[in-house]
Amino acid sequence: MRKDILSQYVQDWSNIAGHAIMFVQPKNVLECATILRICYDNKIPITISAGKTNLTGSATPKGGVILSIAKLITPSINLNLKLN
Repeated sequence: MRKDILSQYVQDWSNIAGHAIMFVQPKNVLECATILRICYDNKIPITISAGKTNLTGSATPKGGVILSIAKLITPSINLNLKLN
């Protein structure tokens, strides 16, 4: 990961400094689900990044993975999904 790309996502409008080990930008629901499952199984923290306009620091990562939803074509939530 290029540091110049990652540096755009480790801080929101709150100006609280953050850090992360990886930035991912899934293009569809399957990619997003795969990333979430891998992080969950390996206890890797995930910070969701959308508009980066939060003033509370909630989009500021404290390690782990930054998951940007900016390129998701059709974001959706399936509340009936059963995980094994």
